[in-house]
Amino acid sequence: MDKFKDFPQQPRQMTGAEGEMYFQNMLGKITAFDPHEIIAVNRSGFSYAMWVAQILKLPLGAYWPKQQRLLTTADPKRIVFVDDNILKGSTYLATKEFMKSMSDVEWRWAVLFSDWHTPEEVRNEIIQGVRLPYFAEEPMWGSRKISQDYGVRYRDE
Repeated sequence: MDKFKDFPQQPRQMTGAEGEMYFQNMLGKITAFDPHEIIAVNRSGFSYAMWVAQILKLPLGAYWPKQQRLLTTADPKRIVFVDDNILKGSTYLATKEFMKSMSDVEWRWAVLFSDWHTPEEVRNEIIQGVRLPYFAEEPMWGSRKISQDYGVRYRDE
């Protein structure tokens, strides 16, 4: 019996190849939205957001959801918040309320993956690399890459 084949809904760590495929899928959807700035969601979204911003050659801002503090580099009219994953969507839903005060800014929420905990109505509103039918841990390259240049992390290192 192969538990991953026979019970695909069981928790597992996604492979690096899967993570790369999901990242490229998410990146393509972000590119299609044509944002003016990428916003890193504190804490887990910083790596992915930095890579997206570098690849798309866009400014990188930051967002602290607990404090509802948004830091942008200019006055962007189209932004994408980037996080690693989404479970029940509470951070996304709180941000949706927060962004009502910025009605002149068009925005999207992007994640590498959602999983079976994520409510369908949330899944239908966000950019996601993949919709997983199980709980997954992100791939190792998603959080453990260290750049040769101090303070900068590149996707291809």
